[in-house]
Amino acid sequence: MKALSSCALIIGLFMAAGPAKAVVAYVDDFTLVLNGTTFQDTFSDGVQPPSAPGFPNAYFVNGTLDPNSESSGKLKLDSTDGATVVNANGTTISSLGIILNTNTDAANLASGLKIDDTFSIAAVFDLVSNSGPLYSGYGIGFNDAASGLGRLNEINFQVQYSEALGINVLRLSYQDFGAETITTLAYLPLEAPVGADQISLSLARGDTSTSTVVASYSYLDNGQVVGGGTLGATASLFQDRNWALALFYAANLQAVPEPGTLALLGLGLAGLAAARRRKS
Repeated sequence: MKALSSCALIIGLFMAAGPAKAVVAYVDDFTLVLNGTTFQDTFSDGVQPPSAPGFPNAYFVNGTLDPNSESSGKLKLDSTDGATVVNANGTTISSLGIILNTNTDAANLASGLKIDDTFSIAAVFDLVSNSGPLYSGYGIGFNDAASGLGRLNEINFQVQYSEALGINVLRLSYQDFGAETITTLAYLPLEAPVGADQISLSLARGDTSTSTVVASYSYLDNGQVVGGGTLGATASLFQDRNWALALFYAANLQAVPEPGTLALLGLGLAGLAAARRRKS
């Protein structure tokens, strides 16, 4: 695969009001496929990030991992150990993010996740339901930060708690730091089949002729796929820069207005959501 190099990054997610709600997530596997070549971390070598198998500085850790975070083939992410970061709307959250240190030299198209590459990332999480009162969750993403350069764009695909609906959902969103906006691209209830104990989240850019990123998910029962799907909406990379960085995280997500697409959920709660927003 292309050479890995160190860079300092931060990630941030959504906006909030009120005290943070801690999130604890367990990651079983993180995989990057770049132009057909695979990098995989199963968190089973006993050497936790920033190290990975064969790469002593594979990651940048945005926050502080407990010394015993990697155990029994899983990596524990506790958002209370995260860094305070700023999202596209200018609000602050606590987020423990693990970012793969790929090349961000715009002139070097031979290394990193660049505009001329196909690539995908996937992370397998233990299936944990987040709780309120505020938005909280875990997931994966891409952004275009680099050492000395803040993010201009970020894509997030995650399991999160919806305060308005009172349930966990899958959410694909896009942050535009120039416009100071966060756009929900897809939003659907988390409906795990009976017996499912894990969920795999994936983001894939499979065609170099387009910036389109496709989000998909799979429910797992003892390692076997028992359900899942591909989101109808897509996201876009390379809006301002020609590189991307891959990440996974657990964060205290903070409340944003629910998207109009909630009506598509067929849950009959749009009026309740609006009432709650008016009272807040």
